[in-house]
Amino acid sequence: MARARSRTISPSCEWIFETVARRDHAAKASRISVIHGTMKTAPRIHLRFFGAFLLLVLLVAVALYGGYRNLRNSIEESLNDSIDERIAGTHRELVAARQLYLERVQSAMRLLKYLAAANGAPTVGNTVRVGDRAVPDIRFGQEPTAFDFDLVDRTVALLGGTATLFSRAGDDFVRISTNVQMADGARAVGTVLDPNGPAIASIRRGEAYYGVVDILGRSYITGYEPIRDATNTIIGIYYVGYLVETLDQIGESVAASRLLQHGFFALLDQRHQPLFHPKGATPEHFKTAAEHLERNEVSWNDGRWIWRAERFPEWQLTLLVALDQADVKQVSWSRALPVFGLMTPVFVAAWLLVYILARRL
Repeated sequence: MARARSRTISPSCEWIFETVARRDHAAKASRISVIHGTMKTAPRIHLRFFGAFLLLVLLVAVALYGGYRNLRNSIEESLNDSIDERIAGTHRELVAARQLYLERVQSAMRLLKYLAAANGAPTVGNTVRVGDRAVPDIRFGQEPTAFDFDLVDRTVALLGGTATLFSRAGDDFVRISTNVQMADGARAVGTVLDPNGPAIASIRRGEAYYGVVDILGRSYITGYEPIRDATNTIIGIYYVGYLVETLDQIGESVAASRLLQHGFFALLDQRHQPLFHPKGATPEHFKTAAEHLERNEVSWNDGRWIWRAERFPEWQLTLLVALDQADVKQVSWSRALPVFGLMTPVFVAAWLLVYILARRL
C-alpha cells in the first residue's frame, strides 16, 4: 500500500524536493568556502601584523638609542664646559696670586738687601763649617753671617715668608743663614741649593730668578738674586720666598670642586704631587697620572677614567682633572629612563594602531 502511495506523488512535489536539496547543498558549499577563505586570510593578517610590529620595534629602538646618545653627548659637552670654566677660573686665581706674591717677594728682597747693605759691602770671610761642609763665610762690612740669623729673621718678622743667605762653595751654593726649616723643625743650615733647579741656572748666568721652586720637598714662590763682591764676582745668593701652601683659598677651592659623584680636580706641584688633596682621590690615581705627565701627555683615557692636565708654567703647577666614565653613564641613564617611561604609552598606542590596520588589510 506504501508503494502505491509513493507512486501517487506528483511531479510538482518532486521538483520542490529537488530545489530544496540543491539550496541546502549550495549553503553548505558557501559555508565551507567562507571557512577556507578565513583560514587562508588569517595567516596573511598575522604575518602583516608581525612584520609591522617588528618594524615598529626597530624604529622605536633606533629612536631610543639615538636619544640616549644625544643625551650622553649633551652631558659630556656640559661637563667639558664646566672643566673649561674651572681651568679658566684657576688660571685667573693663580695669575692674580702670583702677581700678589711676586710683589711681596720683591718687597722682601729689597728689605733683605737693604738690611744687609746697612752693615756694609759684601765680602768673602773666613772658612766655616756648616753641617758636613767647609764653606766661605760672607761678611757685610765687619759682620759675619754664618750662623747669624739676625738679617733673615728681621726680614721675616717684618714681611713674613722665609729668607736665606747662601755662600758659594765651588759649583754649589750652601745655606749659611736661614729660617727655612727642615722636616724636624731645625733650620736648614748646611743644605745646598738644588743643583738642577731653575734658580741656580739663572744665578750661574748672573741673572735673578723669580718663580716657584721646590725647597726641601716643599713648593715656594721665591726670589733669588746674586750677592756680588767689589769685583762683581758672585760670592753668594740672597733668597726670600713664601710657601705655596699659603694659597689656601685657591687650593681648597680646587680640591672642593667635584665632577659628578667621583670625579675631582687636583693642583700638582712640579713633582706631580698634590698640593691640596681632593676628596675621593687615592695615591694610586696620582701615581698613574705622574707616569703620563712625565711623558708630557695632556689627556688620556685608562678605561674607567678620562684624564686631562692643564699646565701653568709660571707656577710650575699642573691642574689635573679626572672624570669617572661610570658617573657619566649613570647620569645619562637616570635622565633617559623617565623619558623612556613617558614613551611607553605612545609605544602601546602605536602597537594597537598597527594591529588594527593589519586586521583591515
